[in-house]
Amino acid sequence: FHTSPRLGVSPPRSHARDAGAGEALGMGLVNEIDELRVYRVIQTCQLRNAPNVSEGSRIKDAPDFTVGDLFAVCHVKPSALEGSDNGPYLSLSNAYGWLFERKHNSAMSVRMPLERGLFAYKVSNKGVGLALRAHPTNRDEPELKFGYSHGLSAEETALGQVLYPHDHVVWGDARVTFEGVTYVRVQGTTGWLFSRRGENNVLVECVDADEVKRLSNPNGVGENQLALVDVRSDAIAIAGNAPGYAVHVPNEVVPEMLPLRDLRAMAKRHGLRESFFNQTSWVVSFVKDLGAGETGRVDVYYTTGTIGVTLRHHRELVRTQGFYPRCGIREVELLFKNPRDANVRGGYKRRRQHDGPFGNGNAVRTMGVYVENSSDTYADDEEMKLRGELRGLDGAMDDLRKQRESLVSLLRETEGSSRRGALLRMRRENEMREAAAKELAVQSKGSRWTIVNAMRDSHPALVQSLEANFTNVEHVALTEHAFFVSRANGRCLFRGIHPDRAEEYFIGSIGSSGNTVPYYAMASDGRHFARHCSGASSWNGGDDDERFSELCADPNRAVARVAFGDPGSWFIVFENGRWEAKGVPDRMVDFVHANGSSPTEVSLGEDDTYFVRMTNGEFDFSLPRSCATVCRELANKGHALKNVALSPTNTTFGWLIRYE
Repeated sequence: FHTSPRLGVSPPRSHARDAGAGEALGMGLVNEIDELRVYRVIQTCQLRNAPNVSEGSRIKDAPDFTVGDLFAVCHVKPSALEGSDNGPYLSLSNAYGWLFERKHNSAMSVRMPLERGLFAYKVSNKGVGLALRAHPTNRDEPELKFGYSHGLSAEETALGQVLYPHDHVVWGDARVTFEGVTYVRVQGTTGWLFSRRGENNVLVECVDADEVKRLSNPNGVGENQLALVDVRSDAIAIAGNAPGYAVHVPNEVVPEMLPLRDLRAMAKRHGLRESFFNQTSWVVSFVKDLGAGETGRVDVYYTTGTIGVTLRHHRELVRTQGFYPRCGIREVELLFKNPRDANVRGGYKRRRQHDGPFGNGNAVRTMGVYVENSSDTYADDEEMKLRGELRGLDGAMDDLRKQRESLVSLLRETEGSSRRGALLRMRRENEMREAAAKELAVQSKGSRWTIVNAMRDSHPALVQSLEANFTNVEHVALTEHAFFVSRANGRCLFRGIHPDRAEEYFIGSIGSSGNTVPYYAMASDGRHFARHCSGASSWNGGDDDERFSELCADPNRAVARVAFGDPGSWFIVFENGRWEAKGVPDRMVDFVHANGSSPTEVSLGEDDTYFVRMTNGEFDFSLPRSCATVCRELANKGHALKNVALSPTNTTFGWLIRYE
């Protein structure tokens, strides 16, 4: 039968107890385990700075791990005391402290099933990205973010955090699912990402198009095939690139150090035939006829890179075995070409005849343990065999750690460059989006309003109309006894306007072929400016004001806004952004000149009161006390003032504020 030399495999719990008993006899053996594990808290527990449950070892100001929290572990240390009711002790993977499985014979945490493999996910969190966590969690507390350590401020912690931008592809080497959320450990780091937060999918598994095509074969899904599973239900289905589907792995997936496809192609090229395959032990065997009655069998443990070669010598009725750990494709090529090749690096041999698997003490010495005057007695000793193999495994693990450090360093450099570029693009997109939103906010007319209480009595029809629908209101003008409201659909509402002007300017224009929104500005003394749907304009600037009429009649200047004040003042804004005024406060003129942009909304009232807003969003006002107080309160709350409609007379009791 075939067994796989798997590293880091946890023994049964009883072995840990035996280790504690062994220590009491003076052997000093404690089976500590270095491997990634994930645990779930079932009783609230606090971090310790050492592997014990003593209250004196609690880490001050460290967050509690509450029921349901998941945490990642990189080292498991059983209790060294025989018959202890505490432990095993769990070292957190971010070196943040220690937790434990049991405390005073009471379960505190349970181990979660962890799926190992290589998984590709795409970040789906537009404009924000996804920050790496130190543990499998989607909470936002700073101490759970990747890069946090005791004593660091929030700013210092932020410097060590890793952010993956929207649409960036990340690769995970382990994942665990709990309460509908999948947590993925990012390969090459100790950090974790998560698939959902609330109702939002922020991490979506990638499905290769070729793989989907292969899975869509009419023969259905085989036992060892990957299947697409609807993450919104447990129903299994084969689908194309449909949203909401992810790759589901029915069995444990183990990274292949030596890909099976390449091994089989290489064996065929060198004349070897496959004789055995065990997916559970992760071993595949090939046989080759070497001639003269001699055969060679090559056993490849494709997940660890270990290769065993067995040569059967027909005439001598013996066999020779060679073992080559941590092989790459090059070593496989050499051994497939010539199984007798003794020049493959790292190999050692043992010859089996009639004296057992460790004859003449050879295996003990080649594994790195030398015992003076060793003999068959020592070679047959079970303890010495185990010590020799353990020494070999330790050396192999040291080599693997060095290789991993080199690979992780290169991976971080490559991935970091790609991620930094994606982050810069995301930030530029956010800046453009914010600029567009700011521009839209500046250009909007404002969807909210407030009014002085006195107008609820003086203009009840106006208040009723605005309360019924304010979303499409384009313009509001008012005086002490009249008002005018125009809407984006061309409709308008007015009261107190002279019947002849109303008939001429508005009533006849509604439903006409023009597409201009009606506009009207007025003063209490009969001055006015009107523009109806057809685009035609009419005005009256007063008997003694020829300049106003001259400006309104100029065919080269289209009037955009007009404000009338008392007595006899006015302010005209043209479509080209230029403006002209008469009798307005000097402060208002100075502000418009200093701003440099063009006025977009203007209002004038009595006693030098005014409101003006510019195209860049800045505004200035001098308003009655009650109105100014409301404006300041809105600005302090973060609202943007859009316009203040003022009555030219009795302004204190005639104003309406429009804001966003």
